Amino acid sequence: MQFLFYQTTLQFLKLKFSKEQKQRKAKAKACLFNVVSQGIFKSLVTLLERFESTIFSLETSKNLTSISLT
Repeated sequence: MQFLFYQTTLQFLKLKFSKEQKQRKAKAKACLFNVVSQGIFKSLVTLLERFESTIFSLETSKNLTSISLT
């Protein structure tokens, strides 16, 4: 019975985390769009989408020593 409770709680937390990630991403895009022109915005969004998996893995690990700028 406890296993089912923990599993349900874990699923809920994953859903909540995913929802929060989407909200943060949308808010960041909206703020960025307000500051820069459309051409620059599209370029930045394309660049972010290219490196999204790398950015996510760095956010997850919180290990700033492995950041490579190349």
